[in-house]
This record gives sequence, C-alpha cells and structure tokens, in this order.
Amino acid sequence: MIVSRRHRRVSVLLLVLGLCTIGMLFTETGQDFVDKVVGTSVSDMIDYDSHSGGSFIDKLNAVVEPLKEKDTFLKYMLDVKAQIDTKIKLPKYLIDEKDQSPRIQTFDPRFTLGLLFHDLSRQIGTSKRESREEQETTNNNDDTETKEEAGISSYDLNVKYFHWADWRDLSRLDQYIFSDEPFRCDDIFKVFPAKKEQEVYNPVSYCINDDDLEYVIKDKHTDAKLKAKLQRIADNPQSSSKFHIFQYSGRTTQDRRLVHGNSYLNDFMDPPQKILFLIQNTDDDNQVKSRGIIVNVNQDLKNRERLINTPIIEDYINEVRSIDPDKDVFIDAKEQFNKFNTKLGKSNSKDTSVNPSIELTSDLFEDDSKNILAGLNKQKKELGSLSASDELYRASLEFSSNPDTDSFKYFSEAKLLRKEKNWAFGAHYDWRFFNGVSNGGETMKPSLFGLIKAWLQLTQTYEIKTWIAHGSLLSWYWNGISFPWDFDIDVQVPIADLHKISQMFNQSLIVDLGEEGESYSGTGVRYGRYFLDCGTFISRRDRGKGENNIDARFIDVDTGAYIDITALALSETKASSRYVTKDLPESGFPSEYERNKQGQLYNCRNNHFSSLSELNPLRLTLHDGVPAYIVNNYENILIAEYRKKGIVEKIFKTKVFLQKIGLYADLKKLQSWTKSHQPDVPIPQGSIDAGFRNYRSERNFDPFRKWSDDHWVEYLKSDTDLLMEYLMTHELTEFHRQELKQLESGKSTEAMLVDNEGNLKFKYPEIRHDYWSYMEAKEHSTFDVRVSSTLNKYKEWKSQQEEHPKSSLDQILAKAKEMAEEKKIL
Repeated sequence: MIVSRRHRRVSVLLLVLGLCTIGMLFTETGQDFVDKVVGTSVSDMIDYDSHSGGSFIDKLNAVVEPLKEKDTFLKYMLDVKAQIDTKIKLPKYLIDEKDQSPRIQTFDPRFTLGLLFHDLSRQIGTSKRESREEQETTNNNDDTETKEEAGISSYDLNVKYFHWADWRDLSRLDQYIFSDEPFRCDDIFKVFPAKKEQEVYNPVSYCINDDDLEYVIKDKHTDAKLKAKLQRIADNPQSSSKFHIFQYSGRTTQDRRLVHGNSYLNDFMDPPQKILFLIQNTDDDNQVKSRGIIVNVNQDLKNRERLINTPIIEDYINEVRSIDPDKDVFIDAKEQFNKFNTKLGKSNSKDTSVNPSIELTSDLFEDDSKNILAGLNKQKKELGSLSASDELYRASLEFSSNPDTDSFKYFSEAKLLRKEKNWAFGAHYDWRFFNGVSNGGETMKPSLFGLIKAWLQLTQTYEIKTWIAHGSLLSWYWNGISFPWDFDIDVQVPIADLHKISQMFNQSLIVDLGEEGESYSGTGVRYGRYFLDCGTFISRRDRGKGENNIDARFIDVDTGAYIDITALALSETKASSRYVTKDLPESGFPSEYERNKQGQLYNCRNNHFSSLSELNPLRLTLHDGVPAYIVNNYENILIAEYRKKGIVEKIFKTKVFLQKIGLYADLKKLQSWTKSHQPDVPIPQGSIDAGFRNYRSERNFDPFRKWSDDHWVEYLKSDTDLLMEYLMTHELTEFHRQELKQLESGKSTEAMLVDNEGNLKFKYPEIRHDYWSYMEAKEHSTFDVRVSSTLNKYKEWKSQQEEHPKSSLDQILAKAKEMAEEKKIL
C-alpha cells in the first residue's frame, strides 16, 4: 500500500516537474548633491528662496554634528563618500587544509568580485599569449593590428563557474543544511490559511524531497535537463537542505517565502546568460561617461559550483602565497577590478554621452516580431545554430507568435498569506529574490535608488530609449525623487527597444560597480546586482487575461524589488476617448489598428495610451539625482492617469507634502508637534478631509509659509529621519522646484542641465549608498563575524554527528520514510 501511494505521489510530482520544465525554457529564460562640477555647481544653478539659503542648512548641520558623533550609521548615511573597506581577509579554512571547511561560504560581494576579476585577468593573460603565438605563425602585414594591441575583447572571456550563492545571500538554508533532521516538504511548507485563499498550493506542486529524487531521476519521462539538475542534488548530500523548491509556490508566510526563494536559487535557477559590468569614468574634459563590459557565463551544469569549491580560489591563494607563504591572504575587489580593467583596455566597451532631448519616430512603435523571427530562423538554418542569447530570443518569439499556445503568467511575485503583516506589499517583490518586506520603507530607498541608477546607466550606455512613467513620473513631478511609500519603479520603452533589450540582455546579471580608476571619486565602489528578466509574450500586444501586462523586469538581486518595464506599441486596442477629435473620429476606420496608426496612438498591454505628440521630444531631467528622461507633455499624461488631484493634492494617506522642504512628512507627527510647540500656526488637528481641504486641493496653498527658519529647525529636530532625508536631498529637490518653474512657464530647461557643448554641467550625483553597503553599515556587520557564525554552525553540526553517528544519509532517509509511513504522508 505504501508503494502504491508513493507511486501516486511521484506520478503527480513528475507531472508537475514536466510542466515546470516546459515553462523553464522561457521563465529561466548628502553630503552635497555633487562634489565637483564642470563650470558651475548645482548650488550655483539654484535660485534659492529667501528661507532656503545656506544659513538654514548651516543651522541644520549644527543640529546634526553632535548626532553624528553618537551614531556612526547616521554619519555614514550623510557622507555618501564613506566606503565599506573593499578588502577582506580570507578565512583560515580556505588556506589551511587541516582546518575544517563548511563548503559553504558566507556571502560577500567583495569575495565574489575579487576572485572573479582575478580569474578574468588570468584569462586575458592566456588570451594574449595565444594571440602572440598565432601572430608569429602568420604573415600579417606590419600595419595589421594584433589582438594584444587592440585589447582583448571581453567576449573572449568566460565566467567559468557560477552559483547564485556567490551573488546573493542564501544563508536561510544553512539551518537545514547544517542539520540531520529529515526535513520534508509537507512538514515544513504546508500552510493552513484562516480562510480559503487563492494561490495556496500543495507542497507536492512545487517542492521535492531528497528521498523522492531517485524515483524521479529513474523515470523515463523525466526531462533530460531536469534529470541532470536532480542528479546533481542527489550527488551532493552534504550540501542538501533535504527539500528543494523547483517552481513558484503560491501564497505563504513571509518566513517560508524567504526559504522558498533561497532554495530555488540554490538548486534550480539557471545561471544568467551573461554578466554586464556597469562602470563610470571621467574623461579628459572632466565629463562622466558610462561604460559597459560584457562577459559570457558558462552554462555547463557541472560548473555550477560555489567559488570556494573551484580551482579559482586555490589559484588565487597559491599566487599570493608564492610571494609570501606566511602572510595572511586578503582579497581586494577594487584592486582586482583595476588590474582587470587595465589589462582589458577599452575594447568592446561602450562609452556614451547624454542627449538633452530625444525625438521618437513612429516606426519605433510598430512591432516587427514576424520579420525578426523569420530572419532569425533563416540565420539559424544557414549557420546551423545561434548564440545562446539569440536562440533564447528566437524561441520566445516563436512561442509568442504561435496562436495555438496558451499564455501563462510569466512573472511571479512574493505573494503572502493575508494573515501576514503587510501582506499586500509582497506583490512588489520578485519571489525568487525576496528578502522580506521593507520595514517602514527606509530600506527601500537605497534599493530603489540603486535600481533606477543602474537601469538608466544601462539604457544610456547602450542607447536604449526609455522614460519614467506612471507613479514614478508622478513622484518626479512633486519633488524629483521617489515617493517615500514607493515599492517599485515604472518605466516605458518603445516596442523596438523592448526587442533590443530582449535580444541583448534577457537573463543577464547587471553589476553596478560605481566609478572606475584608482581614485574612485564620487561615492566610489558600488555592489549593486540586478537581474534583467524579459517576458515570453513579446509579440502579443493585447491585454489578454491581464496576467502579462509587464513586458520585462529589472530586479534587485539583494531585495527582490524591481522596475516594471512596459513597451508602447501600435495595436488593435481601442484608444481612450480623450483622443477623439474632428480629424480622428471614433468610427470610420477599417480597424482600431488603422485608427491608432493614423492618430499615432500607442499603448502598453495594460491599455495605458500615449500619443506621439505627448511623448515627443523626450526631455532630459534628473530623477533621484540620476539623468533620466520624461515625456514632453507629462502633465497631460498624469492627469489622464491620476486625474487633476494627482498633481494638486498634497496629502496621500498618512503623508503630507511640505513645500518648504520639498519632502513628504508623517501627518500625525506633524500635527502632534505643531499642537505642542506652535499653537499659533494654522495647521488643523483631527480629520484630514475637514481640516486640510484647502491644503489638499490647492497646490500653492501653504499654511506653513509663516514658519521661520527656527520653527523649521525645531520641527526637523523632532524627526531625525526626515532631517537626514532633507540634508541628503535638499539641493536636488530645490533644483527640481526651479526646473518645474521653467517647464510650467513654457521655457526650456536645457541650459540648467547641459553646457554650450552639450555636456552635463555636473557629475552624476549619488544621494544614497548601494543597498548592500547600506545594510552592512546599518547592521554593523563584518565579513569576519559572518564567517565565524557560519563556521560555528558547521562545527556544531559536525560535533553532533560525531556524538550520534547514526545520522548517515541512508539512516536519515530511512527515518524520513518511517516518519512518512507513520504520518501516512505518502
């Protein structure tokens, strides 16, 4: 009886895994605003109001100075040049074979990047030697440029080994790996919601146990690629968590959601197709330019190893020890990158400057999927094969273009059970990289800043047309930075640029390294890591079931937060009635497609429309201090989406916009402070609707206008978070205030942003640290402490094994089967 139940369970599991495999083909598929400026500073460009001068900032700085002495994290936050040390000491167990090694390395991007750049530098040396040997055996002309003279292409290099544990903290699994308890999917993941909820799945639909691996591997119907992944898990029991999440798991608790994502990344998610390193450099004219270096990633399953289990770490240690056998071994991510960058040169890198405006053409919005697919199929037939990226793109187009294939929801979010605190916010994170709901939104600020900075730098470097949209455009309108309650960012692209992104960068890992060079001016080294995931249904431009309104996502690997990327395209969708005119009547056209084409009306898959005249020309601006683009008629588009109140009302839920400081404040805190400190100031208490009717509905009405600088200083002293945010952003928000004045009076803002030669007037400002550095400083964490913690857990586990030798793998599995029979799980 037990056997038959097992076979039924395994049959269900095989069916689910088979469906999952089909999907995998596609689904895995301030300090100051600026420090140095060119010609002028941002401060010089700002026309400060009388109450916004330097004396006010001086008063606030006087308040902050004693706080900085007591709070090192506050000091770090306000100093965007403050750096986490780029050098770390390697643990003894990596150097001395006599030391116990846990085979699991605590995550640290400095460790990963340092070793990777060291290995890439060695590859360049090998490539150059081979190039010289090849050159010596040929009779090239004297003026022929050799590879060495030209610089080795980054495409000649290869990330030999890739494991997500080297790029993302997966330590949630440690408690299961360093344990002999026979953890099972049913035991630890089955949920019992308070009431019936949608998307609550049985664990068998997304999780496989260690003791089920053998049956699935031996089954002749198991897909070969999936079988290889399962065999790899079975061959490494010492690194097993005993359960393995192989696909999206539906709604669950926040704690379990963290484990689910870690497990999927550890066991099933494919490596990225390539890694793209984003860097900034300053040219001879002191202009900051973006640059990208692309390196392909080895896709061989046997190379999905953590770096500590590869020859790369051994090669590095041997090289260091060959100079001094007795000294401690350190690795410096910045130093290793600079060596790599010097050896590589600028071959295959891309340098660009910023245009003050971009004119879009109608052809960018016409989907050419059919012709693109035909071209790729022809190329594949002639050449026999395509590059990995091109084949992924071709397969996606083929699947998307087939009218007989049903669409499925491509992106899955970290949805939580409704009984969980802040459950609704889970929908703003990708489930694979989810790292918990942000506490009060404060930790979201560095994450969102890193996302928009990296995305805009990527698109600028590779000349991809994009502009901020929806809620992000609305937040720009108010003060030039993200709303404090934001959990994601919205951008749009023309359909032609979506194709470009999908072909070039789908399934890529983008790493924002900050600014190159020995000096690392500005904020220096950054450790942002982002995964670009493009949906399968690129050629389907109708809304369909509404499950695939998002075309692509740019995901923060550390947090799971993302940028929603949607493409505007010409489609059959009926346009909004606001576009009905005498020249473009509602009827009289052969089709909605022809009417939209005549009116140059384009929409995303969620039926948000824009006309070409509303879009053109895209205007250069700053969003969160990063050069970005907005549409020409932003006000018209915002009113269409959010109505007039979206650009007028200064209160949103519990937040109130304070014009003086250009930021949103907590309404209850403001009311409480005003009541006890400034009873003569006309700010009503109690009901928002009754007391703030004028403030809500009139943008220029300001009951705080009579407050003196001293009033504001005292108020900001009562709210340290708001005070810090003001000091980090005040020049940016004031700059935006002046920019908006220019735009609303019909004047160009080009002179505020670029000089007579078309160059930006100032360096890229970075008002926030990258997320990983921010959290390292916030938690007062160090690499050594984390290594020690991991090692202690490992040693405790090994000690328990020595005391109780019964816990061999066979005995663990036997115990699991016994428990399963007792509980009748199978």
